[in-house]
Amino acid sequence: MGARALAERITDIQLIRPKEYQPVAAFSYLETTRIFKTTEGKEWAIEITFDGGRKAQTKDFRPDLPLITHY
Repeated sequence: MGARALAERITDIQLIRPKEYQPVAAFSYLETTRIFKTTEGKEWAIEITFDGGRKAQTKDFRPDLPLITHY
């Protein structure tokens, strides 16, 4: 019997970027085509939501990793 996956799929990716960041063309393209969403913050981080956040759980890996997960 195999191990059960904690999540089935990624349903949202949000990049938190410093306010002073001026995006390059590739970054703007990915944002415009909705590959990911962005918000302003104090420093770089990424938020990944799995399965629409149906378990209403959040894990913040900062400061070790610039990563926040919702599942």
